Amino acid sequence: MYRRILVPTDGSPCAQKAVAEAIRLARATGGEVTFLHVVENPSTLIPAPALPENLNYELAKNLEHLADEALEAALKEARAAEVPARGLLRRGDDVAYEIAEVAGEYDVVVMATHGRGLRRLFLGSATQGVLARSPVPVLVIRCQVE
Repeated sequence: MYRRILVPTDGSPCAQKAVAEAIRLARATGGEVTFLHVVENPSTLIPAPALPENLNYELAKNLEHLADEALEAALKEARAAEVPARGLLRRGDDVAYEIAEVAGEYDVVVMATHGRGLRRLFLGSATQGVLARSPVPVLVIRCQVE
C-alpha cells in the first residue's frame, strides 16, 4: 500500500498536477506526503565558465526562494485537503540523483513528466533519471503545458 508518498516539486503547473494526484492518493490510502524540492548548484546549471562569486550567491539565493515558494504551495494544498505533509529541501548537482537517493525511504514517488528546471533544457528530463534510478515505484503524471 502506498502510504509514504514522495513528491518532487518545482512549483510548475505540471508539478502541481503531481501534487494534486499525490494528495488524492494519500487521502485514499490514509497516507502522508513529503514534498521535495532540489536546489541545484548554480554553477552546474549554466554551461559557462565559473560564475563570479557574487552572481553565484545571488542566483543561489533566488533558487532557494523559489524552492520555499514551491514547497509552501504544495503544503498549503495538502493542509486544505487535511493530508499529513511535510516539505524537504535538498541541494545537489543532479536533481534525479537527489530524488532517487531520498526515494528509498518511501513507498512510491509521484512526479510529473515536465517541469521548469533549467538543467532539463540541456540534459533531459529529471523524471527519466528518477525512473532509471528509483528503488521504489514511480507514478508519472503526464503533463502538457501550452
